[in-house]
Amino acid sequence: MTVIIRNSRELGEAIRAERLKRKLRQVDLASMASVRQALISNLENGANSARADTFLKVLAALDMDLALVPRRKAEFNPTEY
Repeated sequence: MTVIIRNSRELGEAIRAERLKRKLRQVDLASMASVRQALISNLENGANSARADTFLKVLAALDMDLALVPRRKAEFNPTEY
């Protein structure tokens, strides 16, 4: 299933949904990604200060990839980010 993500809140929601689908606790995912549990909590709550490599480590721990695709709409609202 493909999920379009356009801001940090949506990314956090997608990480949380996948974690819950796999019946993992935050601490379990943190251990798998070699990060702190608090960082998983921050990501899931839409923190936008995490480094890109941190997101990639968490996604890899969930066996997920990041794909970039062209936007379907030409709209861009920088206040959403």
